[in-house]
Order: sequence, then structure tokens, then C-alpha cells
Amino acid sequence: MKRKQNNNEDNYYYTRTRKKGVLGLGIILSFFALTIVFGFLLSPLFGVGYLGNLFSSDYKKCVKTCYAVVCTSELEDETSATKLAQNLRSRGGAGIIEKVDKNYIVYLGIYLTKKDANLVCENLKEQNFESSVTELKIYKPRINDLTSEEQDNFNKSFDFLIESIDTIYTLLHQFETDEITNLTLNLRLNALVLSAEYYNQKLIESSSDLIKELNTIMASVASILKYVADEETLTNNSFPYASEVRRCLARITLMLV
Repeated sequence: MKRKQNNNEDNYYYTRTRKKGVLGLGIILSFFALTIVFGFLLSPLFGVGYLGNLFSSDYKKCVKTCYAVVCTSELEDETSATKLAQNLRSRGGAGIIEKVDKNYIVYLGIYLTKKDANLVCENLKEQNFESSVTELKIYKPRINDLTSEEQDNFNKSFDFLIESIDTIYTLLHQFETDEITNLTLNLRLNALVLSAEYYNQKLIESSSDLIKELNTIMASVASILKYVADEETLTNNSFPYASEVRRCLARITLMLV
């Protein structure tokens, strides 16, 4: 009887001690979690500023980085810029002109890696032509107040534009290394035209301002692709076909930056 009583007392103290241990562990874990949360919120690196950006309607995500090779000298008059651009196009360059403040910047081409862009600059330097590399970042706007169908159309259309940059860049490289003919290049660009027109039609159906903005870009891209894939552009000898394709790539990229 006495042994049974001792067993009951042992069980009682064991249970009580166990409960205290669990409760103590719970308090320690809760305190640890709160410490992390407050530390996170108060940290200048990961705290309020980070959360504010994360949930801000203005937050944008960088989805692609490209590298533009530009003429180092900023030209003050349009005539000189146009003459330089045409000279670059005759040599296979993009020859895109952009006015910044009172000066004109001439783009030689857009590249997907900094290594490729630097290599072009080095080759141009050997030809006594000074150029530099400029980083271009493409951001995807944060999607707000769209229906699920609109979100789907926006995402697919935006992704197509990003993928088209990669596709044109790859095709241009294959063309210049004689892996494909100009006819094959032209046919594949025509396929991009059909896709651009398809997505453009999808975007037209929405009344969202964000999608309208993307629709404007898509319509321009479809027009640019249609021109470079046109048979007359392919057979036109005033500029090399590589120049027309490189120009197309640069124009599409610069619209998205």
C-alpha cells in the first residue's frame, strides 16, 4: 500500500515537472521568436524599409539585365548623330539614336552579357572608335487590381517580350556565325510576328491602364518585327540584314527599359 502511494507521488511530481519543462520551453521559444521579429522590423537592412517595398504598389522586380554599347562622344546636333548612326548601320551595327537633354546618344547594339559587350568595345577600339558599355535593367511592374484572366494575359505577354529578346539575340548570333541562313532567320522572325500579334489582340480586350500600356508596347513590337521580317527588308541591300535585326533587338529592349 505504501509502495503504491509512493508510486502515485512519483507520478505526480514527474507530471508536474514535465509540465513546467514544457511551459518553460514554450516561453523561451516565444521570447526567441519575438526577438527575431522585432530585430527584423527594426533592422535598417531587412526591416521596415524592406517590408514597405515588398508591399508597395510601386515595387518593381528586375527580370532582365542587358548591356548596351554606345558611342562615348555625346553629339550636340542631330545631323552628326544621324551620320554616325548610318555609318554604324552600314557596318552591321544598330545605329539607334536617343536624345538625352540636349545631346544625342548613338547605340551600336544590345548584348545579353557584359563579356560580349566589352568584347565589342575592344574590337571597336582597335578600329579607333571609342565606345562604352551601359547597363540596362528591365523591370516588371507590380500587378494590382486585375482579374485572374487579365493577370494571366499580362504575365504571358510580358514573358513573351522578354523571351523575344533572348530569341532574337540567339538568332542573330547564329546568323553571324553562319549556323543559319538569312532566309531561316527571316522565317523565325516571322513566327515571332505572329506571336506578337496574338498577344496584342489579347491585351486589347482589357480596360486596365497597366495592360493598355503593355498593349502599346506590344503593338510597337509587332510592327518592328513585321518590318524586319518583311521580304523587302530581307532583300534590301542599303544596309546589311544583320544591322536590321540588331536594330530591331535594340528598339525592343529600349522600349522595355
